[in-house]
Amino acid sequence: MGQIRVMILGAGKGGTALLDLLSQLPHIQIVGIADTNPYAPGIHKANQLQVPVSSQVASLLAQNEVDLIVDVTGDPKVATLLEKRAHPTGEVLTGSTAKLLWDLIGYEQRLESNLLQAEKLASIGTFVSSIAHDINNPLYVILGLAQHLTEELEHSSHRESALDIVDAAKRIAKTCQGLTLYSRKPPAENLGPVNLNIQLEEALNIAYFATNHKGIFVKKNYGSTPLIEADQDEILQVLVNLVINAMHAMEGKGTLTLYSECQNGTVTLRITDTGCGIPKTHLSSIFTPFFTTKPPGIGTGLGLYSAKSITEKYGGQICVYSDVNKGTTFALQFPTMTSA
Repeated sequence: MGQIRVMILGAGKGGTALLDLLSQLPHIQIVGIADTNPYAPGIHKANQLQVPVSSQVASLLAQNEVDLIVDVTGDPKVATLLEKRAHPTGEVLTGSTAKLLWDLIGYEQRLESNLLQAEKLASIGTFVSSIAHDINNPLYVILGLAQHLTEELEHSSHRESALDIVDAAKRIAKTCQGLTLYSRKPPAENLGPVNLNIQLEEALNIAYFATNHKGIFVKKNYGSTPLIEADQDEILQVLVNLVINAMHAMEGKGTLTLYSECQNGTVTLRITDTGCGIPKTHLSSIFTPFFTTKPPGIGTGLGLYSAKSITEKYGGQICVYSDVNKGTTFALQFPTMTSA
């Protein structure tokens, strides 16, 4: 395949996105980019890539023979000019067609970026599991020695201190166990009865060590033992995501309510926070992969997408109700084992 000569009209976000992607393709030659704004981000990018730039569309068109002209200016005057001046052998993308190309390129870039982030998170999961395992070894030594001291010490205050060490060591061991469980990739088809009340408690314990929770009051309203058939690790992953999100939304202050109910063959869970809430304009997008309102490097936009996918995998549904500055509720429903 010979080289395809491409000209870009408009050096704003759309033109910059086109430059970023097309400059990486070996069979594409970008013959120029035009914009009336000399400070447009695409002009700076073009200079870095040694792509010819111009402030005049007409002059750039006159100087180059091209196979494809992409107009992302949105200016009807430019579209009219293209009808008169474009090279007869060159194809022109403008209007909604150019906008579609821009959107596709932008999505491709976000997809690539977030997949790389997902790979990093997977590596971190393995690292966390390894660290938790390494911590356990000396921790058991501390635990054993502290338990021995509780049997040997006669002074009550010293014995109480040794008991405190035992309790602290057990809490650390439980945390390490939870981190190992959460970061471990579950085996395929590892299905069995899952007690959702127990999983809510486990998710809460993990979230305690991942968030600022000192000013958060936890209210529990658990119904009768709700059992579903699922992979325990995957259900834990869903609940950890939702509980941590709820705690983050409250920024260290508020009330977290955990609710479960088993009725008419259906288990219902509700995780409610009194945090910042979700704008109505975002509610339809929060389960979309890679959608996030968190700053770069903080969120991947995969947590709620994964939660929805796993929930539906086991015949469940997940819904969200939210009011800005009042709070958010995530409601999950699963069929019980008896009705599955």
